[in-house]
Amino acid sequence: MRQLRNSAFRALSGVRSWAGLGPVLAAVLGGGGCVPREAAPTVDTEHKSLVQLELTYSRELGQREVGVAQAARLDAEAHFVRYRAADRAVDERVVAGLLGFSRASSYGGASGGAETALDACAVERGTDSLAAGALEVALLDAGPLSIRSDDALLAVLQPHAYPDLLQFVTGVVYSAELTLPGTGELAPSGGAAAAPLLPAGRVEIEAQGGEDVGPFLAGTRVPAAFPELRTLLSPRELELSWQPSSSAGAEAVRSAQPGVVIELRWSGERPGVVRCRALDDGRFVVPRGLSLDLDTAIRSGDGARVSVARSERSMVEAPGAGPGQVIVTLRDVAALADLPPR
Repeated sequence: MRQLRNSAFRALSGVRSWAGLGPVLAAVLGGGGCVPREAAPTVDTEHKSLVQLELTYSRELGQREVGVAQAARLDAEAHFVRYRAADRAVDERVVAGLLGFSRASSYGGASGGAETALDACAVERGTDSLAAGALEVALLDAGPLSIRSDDALLAVLQPHAYPDLLQFVTGVVYSAELTLPGTGELAPSGGAAAAPLLPAGRVEIEAQGGEDVGPFLAGTRVPAAFPELRTLLSPRELELSWQPSSSAGAEAVRSAQPGVVIELRWSGERPGVVRCRALDDGRFVVPRGLSLDLDTAIRSGDGARVSVARSERSMVEAPGAGPGQVIVTLRDVAALADLPPR
């Protein structure tokens, strides 16, 4: 579904402008008074909002040397969502799941739904189908988004018309996938200048402003280092190890933002996802009995993959859409069969 959506996004285009706001502002301001030099749309209080800007730099680990990246890619996405649900149980996590991304909450706390506890795992469940009229989702236009890494242009995301995948969703989407060599240098793509995305750097995202969302500038740090994932698979468990955060020490790690996120994904007849949150202390054990489908996928070599991701995040205020987050993630990914024992 995610691959279908991303390929559809890249094949479609349609940038809008602020021109449609003119009649609205004229009606509101009508008859005199001061006109703001740069007025932005206001949030519709009858709806709820969800704003999330994500950069994920993923490395595919090699077959022989664990920790050596053979391929890498940068996924860039932006979500400016306004929604209205008839059922109170339909919260922002449900909406994010329907749209194909994970709602990440600030500092690991709950954000509109249940959050996986620290040092725990949960099997991801599918979302039940919704009755007609139960949910209305508008994906808002913020104009072109310029992404910079340490002042060098990384990419420009353009709004594209949402493909006809869900009848209750309208608007525009932002999505791009850029291929990077293992050294961390970005290959030119879509007219953007080649630029590095280096650990411990800084990323800024600037919105020019579109039909629905006003201009804004947001930024956050890049995590200090990739996790350098290693694994040991036994009949009973999967033991993961990685280089811990430089802020080592139990108290420092425990007080850090969200630790690391661990995902196990598998394909086959019964595909699924197990997602865990763990302290960034360098070790975590996943019981194979947590999911019979996962264990079957591992035994059959049916596309089981594991990843460990380390993120930095900061808050953003998008005029006309509301508050949200900027998230930059460094992630190591490997097929379980590709990783030899330590």
